[in-house]
Amino acid sequence: MSKEIERKFLIDFEQVQIKEIKPNDIIRLQYIEQTYLSFNPEVRIRKINNGNGKEFYYLTVKSKGDMIREEFETQITNNIYYELLKKSQNETIIKQRYEIELEDGLIAELDQYKDFEFNTIEVEFENEEQAYDFLPPEWFGEEVTKNCKYKNRNLVKLLEIKKIKEFLNQ
Repeated sequence: MSKEIERKFLIDFEQVQIKEIKPNDIIRLQYIEQTYLSFNPEVRIRKINNGNGKEFYYLTVKSKGDMIREEFETQITNNIYYELLKKSQNETIIKQRYEIELEDGLIAELDQYKDFEFNTIEVEFENEEQAYDFLPPEWFGEEVTKNCKYKNRNLVKLLEIKKIKEFLNQ
């Protein structure tokens, strides 16, 4: 397993889009569907569409943690993805991800969630020192790295609660 070292922030995408992000800063736009097979350990599958019709599929296992976690990720076939998807009883997070080049050569991943009223932006680092030394640009919002409320694994649970409430109100 390798280490994933990242910090996460809230962001007002509409404000940023207008004022801070230049079109050539956006390296890539992806459409992501992310489904959890297990929460303990954290096991998820992802379908990523890179915008030109190509889809890629991944299986990821992550340890507990906030800024620093162990991570194992491998590409899988679409057949394996859809077989695993059948096994999940969890909702799927759908998001658009903009990869944005920052001035210091780092890449920020800005996620716009389909089912939530907020957006997040993450920056992944090579080592802990780089993560601790990182000064976010002014256009980044509140840091939520250690706030478990904004972890995708917990957002899935909120989607499930929303679905149950909608069912009960029918």
